[in-house]
Amino acid sequence: MTTALRLVPAPASDLLPARAKRLRALIRPETLDVLHWDEKSRILRPSPDHPFLGMHICARSGCWAAARKTELGLCSACRSVWKRSGKTPEDFLASEPKQISNISGGCAVPKCRRPWTSSRTQVCMRHRELFTRLGRPPLEEFFADPRVRPLPGFGLCSVDACHRHQANSSNPFCPPALGEVAAGGTSPRC
Repeated sequence: MTTALRLVPAPASDLLPARAKRLRALIRPETLDVLHWDEKSRILRPSPDHPFLGMHICARSGCWAAARKTELGLCSACRSVWKRSGKTPEDFLASEPKQISNISGGCAVPKCRRPWTSSRTQVCMRHRELFTRLGRPPLEEFFADPRVRPLPGFGLCSVDACHRHQANSSNPFCPPALGEVAAGGTSPRC
């Protein structure tokens, strides 16, 4: 015998804020403090040392990925890079900081509100293009050049609780969310 599937309608959207407020009232402030709740971005950032939510962080400088508790203490990506490098673990950890390629920081141009394109350059895409056109001068000269002006930002990613910034004005999402949609995902997630 088969039973018909009965779909339950989603709650009315005007009920959701009230439910969220009621749930929020049940959470003790000290719990949010321990979990490093960021009210602005609505993100929990528990310490890696937290007994339940913590994790081992990769030993490689600049890498914040989860790592297995091994003798080397590297995440799987950094372990692969180390193996290809041919260096001893000590030499690798001393000389190979990870270059973060996703959008995770602000442009180094003073007062520029756009995200950087990588941790190596630490400038936004427009400033990186200008930096290249100017012949890659020392950063002090580049920042002092009158053509280098701060640019307005595009706002935060539209994915709930994403802390990244929109990459451009034509799309409300950050690059990882855009990549998820481009890869065939039905909705962006970060």
